[in-house]
Amino acid sequence: KAEGDPIPFNGSEVELTRENTAPDNKTITSKVQALMTFANGEWSITDMSELKSTFVQASRPITLKDGDLIFLGSQLYEFRIQK
Repeated sequence: KAEGDPIPFNGSEVELTRENTAPDNKTITSKVQALMTFANGEWSITDMSELKSTFVQASRPITLKDGDLIFLGSQLYEFRIQK
């Protein structure tokens, strides 16, 4: 599978796995890395990995929730709301 090739699927959800994304990518740590779901006219993605290693580039403002992880360069931060 060449980099950038489409991932074909039918229905309203698709599991992203090492096999259907990048077979040689050993950083994909789980049988199912992430789940993409289409509902109410919008796509969403859920991290399904054991090590919580699915990240999305923020191209627009997003709402942060307590416990969200932020990966900046090679540094990982955890967002916490002071109570």
